[in-house]
Amino acid sequence: MNFFAYGTLMNRTYLKTVCGKNFKFKKAVLNHYQKYASESGYPYVVEKENTKVEGVVYYDVDKESFEKIDKYECEGDLYIRRKVEVALEDGKELEAYVYIGNIYNLRRTFGDRINVKIVQRVEEFIENKVGERIEMLYHPGVINNSQKIELLAKKELLGAEIKEVSNMYFNDEYVSNYAIDNELQFQGLPELPAQEGMPEKIYKNYIQFIFHTMVLNQLEDHITKNFKNLIYYSYPLYEKTLSLLTALKFLNTRLYDLLIYFENIYDRKKIKTISYMDLTKECVMIAGELFAAHSEELQMIAMEVRRKLNPGELSLGVELEFSNLGYQTLKKNTYAEKDKSFHAFKYFSEFDLLRRLWKLGGHIDDHTISEQEEKKIGFLEFAIGRESIYNTHSSPLTRSLFVCHSFISELIVFTNIKPHSIHINIQNPQAIDWNKENNIELLKCLILLAGDFRKTKQGKIVERRIYNREIIKDSNGYLRLICENHHMINNNKETSVIEYQFPRLSMTKNYESVIGAFKGFQIAYNPRPFGSKVRLVNSKVIKKESYHLEKWALDVKPVSKVTIHAFLSYVEQGFYTEVKGHPAHKSKYIEDLLFQIEKELKSVNESISDPLRFIRKNQNIPYEKLARKFLVS
Repeated sequence: MNFFAYGTLMNRTYLKTVCGKNFKFKKAVLNHYQKYASESGYPYVVEKENTKVEGVVYYDVDKESFEKIDKYECEGDLYIRRKVEVALEDGKELEAYVYIGNIYNLRRTFGDRINVKIVQRVEEFIENKVGERIEMLYHPGVINNSQKIELLAKKELLGAEIKEVSNMYFNDEYVSNYAIDNELQFQGLPELPAQEGMPEKIYKNYIQFIFHTMVLNQLEDHITKNFKNLIYYSYPLYEKTLSLLTALKFLNTRLYDLLIYFENIYDRKKIKTISYMDLTKECVMIAGELFAAHSEELQMIAMEVRRKLNPGELSLGVELEFSNLGYQTLKKNTYAEKDKSFHAFKYFSEFDLLRRLWKLGGHIDDHTISEQEEKKIGFLEFAIGRESIYNTHSSPLTRSLFVCHSFISELIVFTNIKPHSIHINIQNPQAIDWNKENNIELLKCLILLAGDFRKTKQGKIVERRIYNREIIKDSNGYLRLICENHHMINNNKETSVIEYQFPRLSMTKNYESVIGAFKGFQIAYNPRPFGSKVRLVNSKVIKKESYHLEKWALDVKPVSKVTIHAFLSYVEQGFYTEVKGHPAHKSKYIEDLLFQIEKELKSVNESISDPLRFIRKNQNIPYEKLARKFLVS
């Protein structure tokens, strides 16, 4: 029998993924039917006179293939397979099956807008198919509940590989069983390293970090599958942003519960004998228990996040760095053992943390260029939105300043490691004038908002990221202040972004106002970057500006009221012209945000005006001594 396709299965690669076969095909038209697909991950057709649907007809599709397509199309539930007449380009007609929308069930499931996107449907299909291959490869014949838990645990351990298979599908690659098996077996299931030579405290800390991460991953899975309409984010934004934020917000209110769960596992199983699979199965069950017991609370958190989005026009991204050793992490005379909690992530690879942290884009950054070499020690970096553990292609985190701030704040608490620095990435639709001379006084305002100020023993106030030469890496003495970069999303066209590389990461900063100030200033003033990752830049102007800013940072003085007024005017102008000369946010939101930016800028400027009375807001917070039990007490 023939098959008429009008949606995703018009793509032969997709059909081959579903059926495992190729079929001959021709363009065809289904007369007296109307296609509905706006905002829909489930396009459908219904009968309607004097209309037509264009598609393709596949010839001689066998019964086994139709059974697989039925499963893919949820035949009998969301769709009904019906025999119709379709017309070919030469006017001939032939019989074919088509999947007609079951309007009642579609609306009952998704509401009138039917706004669940196609990506989720595809990922569910891929996950089910991968699950079948995991059973075949690692545990044939799953029959009882304990074995189902083990299957879910294996899906958790192979989550990064499942994402790779999904990426293959969206890149129009044929996803055969052989390709899936290759991906799943490339690294296989992990095992915990031997404890010999590793202090028990360090070993336990890594185990606990893995435990928290896998509970987060599993809870995010439950949220995604149960609250699709609340947490879905439209392409090209990272599809897991809202589900991860919901999970983080919930778990950060349950840190004491997680501590009890972990200590219970630790007491029942000797740490030396526990296996990666044992730990993962515990995480699967705990996440399931938490979701079952608190599903209504999780739904309310997801609703609250959705209500507060207030997105702008420009896409935003963040990269967060953590290290208990701070800027000394990569100094030549620094030993990993100085970090009493994780030994500067010396054992990151041994504990397979790259694959555990794939949803958060977690990896080790030692500030070298190569992505291929295995990092020995360095900063724990989260590049949220990374599409793969094997490359740096990424999706933007959000267009919402609220989401940016919330994600940063929640991740600082969840990670429980001393925060170090943050890169803020803002989409850049404007051309860059590389001959432009920046107003140094205005750039000082950016640093005042996001920098890290401290008084030295000599009584001077300094900006520590410049004072410690953390962002003076260039041989020419250029500051790594603002940088041009291009981000690749899902192998598609590169997007120009501006990276603000100098901000300090701190739990006391309001990043909604910081990133808001950067965005407004970038739109209106369009500062010339201090470097580029996509072109060679050698400018005397950059060197001169770097020199003056470094000199100021080594003995910080306040900026003038005129400068503050000019800076705030640019920020305001940017907000009110974000979308082709019009605001993207509501006026009330912009007014409130501008007030917060002005308040923070004037507060910092006032505090540095008198070194004798200077008090750093977050001075001497002992992050490395904070334990989960203290965070929640």
